[in-house]
Amino acid sequence: MIYNSLFRKEDFDETKVYIKRDDGLTGYYHPYIYYMPYKGTLESVLMDLESIEEIGLGERDSRQKIIWGAPRIIRGVLDYKSSTNTPNSCYNAPELVLTATQAVINIYMDPLRIPKSVREVRDYLSSHYILKGILDTPIKQNGDDVTFDSTSPKYSDHTVDCLLNKFKGKNLLFLVSAHGGVPAGLDVFLRYQASSRDGDSIVYPVRYSTQKFEDKKPRLKETEIGYLRDVRKNRPVIIFDEDVASGTTMRGMKKFFGNGIFPEGSIFVRANDCGEDVMKEINGFDWKSRKESPAEEDAGDYTILKPMQPSRTASWKVLR
Repeated sequence: MIYNSLFRKEDFDETKVYIKRDDGLTGYYHPYIYYMPYKGTLESVLMDLESIEEIGLGERDSRQKIIWGAPRIIRGVLDYKSSTNTPNSCYNAPELVLTATQAVINIYMDPLRIPKSVREVRDYLSSHYILKGILDTPIKQNGDDVTFDSTSPKYSDHTVDCLLNKFKGKNLLFLVSAHGGVPAGLDVFLRYQASSRDGDSIVYPVRYSTQKFEDKKPRLKETEIGYLRDVRKNRPVIIFDEDVASGTTMRGMKKFFGNGIFPEGSIFVRANDCGEDVMKEINGFDWKSRKESPAEEDAGDYTILKPMQPSRTASWKVLR
């Protein structure tokens, strides 16, 4: 699989603006205000993506609009799914999430697919009567300089290198913490896919917002839990977020998935921008990139099995 990433290190580093406050302290900020904050609906997100005139890798403005705009499709779907009381049996929740995720993956892999991807998402959502009103789902996104900085490829490259070093390119079940981790998470996922030996990893975004939405646990329907159990097979489970401070959220995610969903094997946690001491405490080992000593590369409790062809309960696969 060939993946020409929209995420470029210079776009993130060169947008730092250094400031000096009245009290004499200095620092910097990112002019993310032009790209990250958003207030609208899922329909307006689709319309905004369709209206991007300069689609390509040549313009930073276009790249940034796509990087932050496309994942709002996933944001809208996850928020709708988390807020609706529609019974599990009335619609295929995994298919809904995977349809949105595939659209963003297609856009990230080739911005020229924006019109087709947007049309397919809108047609899918509009064709299911039970999802009536989903396009009116409110989308509100705030600016966050930590998320912006942590999404930089300077971190993503290192994360991918650590994953390749530990798992040798084998297929993963890659769970992305939403919403902040989605842009970096999909970029990391696609970079890993492009470098892996099998290229059949699975990515699934999961909302667990302890502060902004006061989620008590990861927001998954029973059908989604069944889907993840079904497709896990022999794949190591990775929980990804763009940044980790105290590690409270990631500990909650690991406990949730380890206690009831995947109790038979280890679950690994990785963040782009993180304190390695926190990562070591949660995982029980130090992540090492291929450029570092491989002394601990086999640390951790997991079993390498022969690759198996997965069966999926939702119609979705990574485009090759």
